[in-house]
This record gives sequence, structure tokens and C-alpha cells, in this order.
Amino acid sequence: MKICSYVLSSGLDVYNIVGRLADNFRKILANYNLSFKWYGVIGEDKDIPECDISIFLVGSGGTEELIIESVNRSKIGLIIYHDSNNSLPALLEALPCLRGIYLYEDISRLDMKLIKAIRGLYRFLSSRIGLIGGVSKWLVYSRVDPDLLELKYGIKLVAIDMAKLDSYWDEDLDQYLMDHIIKNAVDIYVNESDVAKAVKLYRRLVKIAEKYNLDAFTIDCFKLLELHGLTPCLPLSILNRNGIVAGCEGDVPSLIGMLLGYKVTGMDVFMGNPSIIGEDYIVLSHCTAPLYKPYKLYTHFESNKGVAVSRVYESWTRVTLLRLDFNKFRARIGFGVIGEKVNYERLCRTQAKIYLNNARKILEDSIGNHYIMIRGDHTKILPKILTSLGFKVEWI
Repeated sequence: MKICSYVLSSGLDVYNIVGRLADNFRKILANYNLSFKWYGVIGEDKDIPECDISIFLVGSGGTEELIIESVNRSKIGLIIYHDSNNSLPALLEALPCLRGIYLYEDISRLDMKLIKAIRGLYRFLSSRIGLIGGVSKWLVYSRVDPDLLELKYGIKLVAIDMAKLDSYWDEDLDQYLMDHIIKNAVDIYVNESDVAKAVKLYRRLVKIAEKYNLDAFTIDCFKLLELHGLTPCLPLSILNRNGIVAGCEGDVPSLIGMLLGYKVTGMDVFMGNPSIIGEDYIVLSHCTAPLYKPYKLYTHFESNKGVAVSRVYESWTRVTLLRLDFNKFRARIGFGVIGEKVNYERLCRTQAKIYLNNARKILEDSIGNHYIMIRGDHTKILPKILTSLGFKVEWI
């Protein structure tokens, strides 16, 4: 990852404002322990470097063409402006002409969180994601064109036949992992033999991810259930705990939301159904969640087979909700707080009651089912990242 940094100037600097700005800007970036190449003050487009990430300061007015060329020569451009020397007017003039992926921020609000998020965004772009077994037939709205993903973001969708999971039971049993999972469970309502099958399936899925060099994948869970009589709930929980983003039901838009959320924030992500919607709360539920304690092991809710995970999220934890709509290129974001613990008998095993404003918008202006829950408040960073990717951001 080549990160470049520099200051743009029109060349008119009789008061040495740009020079002082450049010294200060370099010190700010150095304080972040960021590995970058410093190019100093640039006044001609021939001197603008080709970079993976360019973090550049608009030092003066008259730099509109330089701003455009800087973004053109970057996979991601982070444009920094300030409140003097006609920096912001230059950016305003250039913004309508910009193409590609870029963000902008006032130098007074620049922080390490934003820079870390941009580095995560870079890792997200050009990802390889797997689709094992196809998209579940009931996902009638939650679809995305694979060609669009590759053209717009460089993300390659790899179709993988469900037959790759045949004879998963021949995998060696990782006894240590199995014992660890059982030992750390608060309660277990399944047989150890079922846990053993799930651990073997996990090993097969890891091999598939390695073989196809996948950053993430989603699987048609119910097709697996139909063919082999078990679900991937526990394996997906382990994978998400270990940093391999794995989603359910062949839902590619949700998988992309999970991967983006994980890469940009560094926090674990949970894909769930909004199963109950009140005036100021929702209940998200699913049978898999990143395998952090405390958790319980049950059977899968709908089928009463396999091994599902009931993760108990800590009450009063701040969370961010995310839903991507590739049909209209809308990104929906909400901030909430996990409330009291709930345990509804007729819902999927992991359940989180989340208090948030305007909860009924999820129902009254539906953009599909699955929502992504990310631990922590990321409502300052995510809108900037999503806007840079071409989404129109809206709030729950």
C-alpha cells in the first residue's frame, strides 16, 4: 500500500502561507505514526505521484486542476482543506468534476480514525468474495450485479459449487477447537457429535477460503441443510470470530456490508433479521454471530438441526446499523443501544434488542431484510466512506 502526502499550491505564496501549512501538515501526519512518502509542495500536475492512497492538503486557491489530477492518480484520495488562503473555494470548484473514490475533511477535524478507515477501505476495494451454492430464492430484492461490483469497486465475486462441501465429514477433527467451543459455552442444547460435524465443516470452509483466496464469502445455508442435514451457523460464527467475514443465505449485498463494516471499523459485525419492530426499538435475530463469550449452543431455529449460536450481547452497548441497497444505491445508517436481554422462543437464536430513533422506517420504507450491526458508534466515519463509494446516505 503506497500512501503519498503533499500540499497543492498555485505558486502564489508571497506570505509563505503554504510553506508554513506544509510544515504543519507533515507534522500532523507524522504524529499518527503513518508510513507515507512525503512529496512536499506540488504546483504542477506533472509532479503529482501515482498512489494507492493520496492524503493531500489544498494549500491555496487556483489549485482546482491539481485537485482533479490528484484524485485521478489515486485509488483513494483524501482531500484536506483549511479555512484560509482560498483553500475551500478551490475545493468547491473542483468537487463537481471529481471522479473515482475520494473523501474530504477540514484539517481541524482530521484524526487517526478517518485515516484508519481509509486504509480499511483500500483493503475492501479489489476484495475477492465467494458465493457458495448460489443466492437463496427468497431474496427477491437483495441482489447485486457481479459485473457492477467488479467494474465499480474491483470486487471479484467467485461462484463456488456446493459440491465442494461434499464429504466434509472426511476432514480431520480439530479436537482442541471442539473442546474449546464446548468448554466456553454457557449452555449446550446439542449433542457433541453435532458439534464435531460443525467443526469439520468449518475446516472445509477454511480450505475453500484459502483455495480461492477469499476475503469473505456467503453460503446458501438452506441448500446445505437440504443436502447434508446441517447448517453452517457454528462454522460461520467461528470464521467471523477469526476475521474471515462469512454471511448467510447467499446474501451478497449483506456480505458486502459486513465486509465493509469490518474493514473500515475493525469491529465484529452481525447480520440479522429485523424480526420485531417497535416505535423506538427493533429485535435483530439470526442463528449465527461472531463467537465471543458469553454464548450458548442450540439447534438451528427453523429446522431444529445442526448447531446454532446464541450470542448474548452486553446490554447498553452502542451499535451502528447498516443496510446497503444496490438497486437504488442507498445506504441506510442508524445509531442504537442494545437494551435488556431478550429470549424469544420463536425467533432465531442470537437476539439483540436495539433501541433507536425512528425504528419503524425499517418497515415503512423497506429496502430489504437483513441489517448489519457493528459494535460501536461509527456514525461519523461510515457516511463519509459510503458517500465516497457512490451511495446516497440516509438515516434511520
